[in-house]
Amino acid sequence: AFEMFRSYHDERVHTGRRFRLGEIRHLLRDTGFSVEHGSYRIALLLPLILLLRNLRAFKTAHHSDLRPISVFLNTPLLFLLRCENMLTRLIPLPCGLSFYVIARKQVH
Repeated sequence: AFEMFRSYHDERVHTGRRFRLGEIRHLLRDTGFSVEHGSYRIALLLPLILLLRNLRAFKTAHHSDLRPISVFLNTPLLFLLRCENMLTRLIPLPCGLSFYVIARKQVH
């Protein structure tokens, strides 16, 4: 989500464009889908990720910034994402590094 969050990873995996949730909702509706739910994702970790990306911006990188991490770090991060999963069932998150949408094809 959000073009301003573009990173070397996007370039490396040939991401053509980053979208905002509202843009995807409009595209889905314009192509015959009804949007049932949608929310930004990776919102709780967004400040940390942006800080790390800004620190890495000083380095010249020509590869994805996606790396395996240790189980000791992955476990608390997974816990935060699971908390976020529960939160998005109650309210849509206002921003995040990514998003998801649940849509249904309208049958006439």
